[in-house]
Amino acid sequence: EEADDVVVVEVPEQFSAVGYHYRDFGQVTDEEALTYLAAEG
Repeated sequence: EEADDVVVVEVPEQFSAVGYHYRDFGQVTDEEALTYLAAEG
């Protein structure tokens, strides 16, 4: 896929996992993910 622009607001020196940057980064079930995606659709 292509994009016209990419904006990077902050680049940490060490980036190991997305979850470290959120207070709550819990897992969701496949059904929950599909529900969220369908709602945005």
